[in-house]
Amino acid sequence: MPRRLVSIRPLLAGLFVAAGLAAPASAQGIELKYAHQSSPSHPFHLAGQRFAEELSKRSNGRMTARIFPAAQLGSAQKALEGILLGNVDLTPAGTALLASFVPDLNALNMPFLLRDAAHFDKALGADSPATKEIVAMASARGYRYLCMYTAGERHFITKRPVRTMDDLKGLKVRSAENPAYIAAFSAFGTNPVALAYPELYGALQTGVIDGADAAPTNYMVEKFYEVAPNFALANWITFANALVMSESKFRSLAAADQQALLGAAEATCAYEREIWRKSDEDFLAQMRKQAGITVTTLDPAPLRKASEKVYEQFMKTDGQKRLLKLIQETP
Repeated sequence: MPRRLVSIRPLLAGLFVAAGLAAPASAQGIELKYAHQSSPSHPFHLAGQRFAEELSKRSNGRMTARIFPAAQLGSAQKALEGILLGNVDLTPAGTALLASFVPDLNALNMPFLLRDAAHFDKALGADSPATKEIVAMASARGYRYLCMYTAGERHFITKRPVRTMDDLKGLKVRSAENPAYIAAFSAFGTNPVALAYPELYGALQTGVIDGADAAPTNYMVEKFYEVAPNFALANWITFANALVMSESKFRSLAAADQQALLGAAEATCAYEREIWRKSDEDFLAQMRKQAGITVTTLDPAPLRKASEKVYEQFMKTDGQKRLLKLIQETP
């Protein structure tokens, strides 16, 4: 990203937070633009449709949402920038990218942090201590955090079979564009390649990379099995996508409409997590039977051990350590 754009983020955030102190605007006839990067069959799109339904119902039709799938409004980074600029209203932002805008949220990107679905839901639930921290951290940077989607427990997809951590050594593996993710893949012995998600299929197809990570759902929905037919179960991280909007936009709404929006978002996130997890379960069962796909299982112990250095390297600020502790101590 150009250096100039990075340097104006704090100024933009401050301006838009300050603007949010103005008197609430009428919510009559408000249409919100919900942008995401995935296909119309993806859970993020289905969740967007559910959000539009919930928002209209809870606001008595005063507020509506228009869904823009498949990066129609630009990349994930452009969507987050667009929220501050007023070009986009909502997006389910991956925490790997969101941490470049809200650095303390990098705690959410630590390997093996979320133990399972139940831990995810409790640690990141609407009233959890960690969620209150996330809201405050995001607000300070101009974003209103609404709730958390899951993008599934992540495993390795490769062009050749992977059965042990040693098999990962030397592979060119796509990483989300986040330093902690890159460090984790390096710790696992791979040669990480930072690459935007929409470029993943083509990079696998042309051999620019040898593999990536994925959940069963996006592996099958995006047809990655066509170019990476090997799926190694590892659950090295649970991808989380924060549904966010502009703090100033949120504050401009009447109180009743803020509550309608928050209720719609929470209902939508619960729905999204349910359908993603069911989808992962169903797709994994299908993958085990489908000709041409090889499913293996990695021992997580060496990966966990290798991950320790990532925590030491990246958990530096008081905010990161506080959020990490709140999540880790959630039973």
